[in-house]
Amino acid sequence: MEQHETRLELVIPSPGQLFTPAVIAILFLMIGGFAIICHAEEFTAKYLALSVPGLLSGKIWQLVTYSLVEPNALILIFECFIVVFVGSNIEKEYRASGLVLLWLVVSVTCGLIWVLVCWLTGKNYIGVGPWSCGFGLAAAFGVLFFRRRYIAWFWVMEAQYVSWGLIAIGAIFCIPRLINLVWLSGAAAGYLYVKLKRAHMMGISSIGKRRPQGFVDID
Repeated sequence: MEQHETRLELVIPSPGQLFTPAVIAILFLMIGGFAIICHAEEFTAKYLALSVPGLLSGKIWQLVTYSLVEPNALILIFECFIVVFVGSNIEKEYRASGLVLLWLVVSVTCGLIWVLVCWLTGKNYIGVGPWSCGFGLAAAFGVLFFRRRYIAWFWVMEAQYVSWGLIAIGAIFCIPRLINLVWLSGAAAGYLYVKLKRAHMMGISSIGKRRPQGFVDID
């Protein structure tokens, strides 16, 4: 019993472990994006939100800025929870640069898929919100910490089940506007990011092991 209680205590993170540098930066940008869209909706739609006309006119930054702008306060709170809980764990594994790179890769990948879908359907939808990156973080978390236990929703769960739960909740939020289901592709992007990063690190490790150790006499 004592061993079980110690295990539960160890998986409860402190505020310092949750609010890591990259997490704080992303939260700051998301809250700033919420303030901007609430007070300058037209500016947001023209310069920050993702759209086919905007991207074709050269506003390539929209592939990133759309993921930092969320007009719904409830959704913003849910996404902030994902960034804090999931993002902090990923940052401890990949450092701040790794978390930021994951966010950028997922945001750009899903942004391009969104634009492609809009172009193929002939619809001029406006894309906003961190859904794509939220799905990407959740999927990456499930793969990266597979079978590791965490306390989530007042219960001890393995990481992959936490991941599926977050993705399912997010998908439910997206259903009222079906085009938002495109953001589910972020889960695939996050999954592939972790898999490719692992393969890259294993390749570097195997090269290091094959290198000769010490000095070699060539005489």
